[in-house]
Amino acid sequence: MADLTNDIQKINDIEVAANKPVSENLFTRLGGSLNGLIDRRFPLDIEIFTSSGTWTCPTGVTKVIAIGIGGGGGGGEGGENGISPSTQGDPGATGTNGNPTMFDGQNVGLGGVGGAGGRGGAGGSTPGAPGRGRDGGGSGQFFDNALGESRGGFGASGMYVFSGTAYGAGGAGGAGETAPSTGPGGGGAGGGQGKLGIREFTVIPGNNYNYTIGTGGAGGLGGAGDNGSAGSAGAICLLYTRITDV
Repeated sequence: MADLTNDIQKINDIEVAANKPVSENLFTRLGGSLNGLIDRRFPLDIEIFTSSGTWTCPTGVTKVIAIGIGGGGGGGEGGENGISPSTQGDPGATGTNGNPTMFDGQNVGLGGVGGAGGRGGAGGSTPGAPGRGRDGGGSGQFFDNALGESRGGFGASGMYVFSGTAYGAGGAGGAGETAPSTGPGGGGAGGGQGKLGIREFTVIPGNNYNYTIGTGGAGGLGGAGDNGSAGSAGAICLLYTRITDV
């Protein structure tokens, strides 16, 4: 069992920079480390949870690796169009941050940042500035066409680390309000991607350990522009080997 921790170090060595979206290359490296661990230390138990609950440590298990993805950030609301030729509209509300995924009271995957709301449209035909995306969420956009429409940014993509389902995706931003005689509101930014985290825990057979799946942040709402969409929930994966199996 002592060698298992050394093998796990290959996973721990893969780090995710703070406030940065996770790259496809990191997914590939992570998958390679997990496959190598399974090949050398089979059988390895893998459990994936997508809703919060309690995990009971099996007999013979003293270490567990928790891989978590936080909830995605909510998309920003679109801004209000210009109120009059001389009065700018109100900005859209910012989406809320996604919530962290936790195991035994500790973070294993931080939530994504909520998307910024679009600025309100100015007087005349000048559009409001779109919300700027972060953590993989797209910025709002403005289309200089006859209708003066704006569009919300796309939400950050989720992660396919555990299966064919994406977890921790950001919500899409809302479009800005339009009017025929004043500038349209800026589109809201898309919500950011939930963060990937990896942590090792010492556990005791028979004990119960709570885990919490990070929920997605709420989309910005309450103004004249289109509401932002909510981010999607995260997930957690537990990996462990029983001493009796080695």
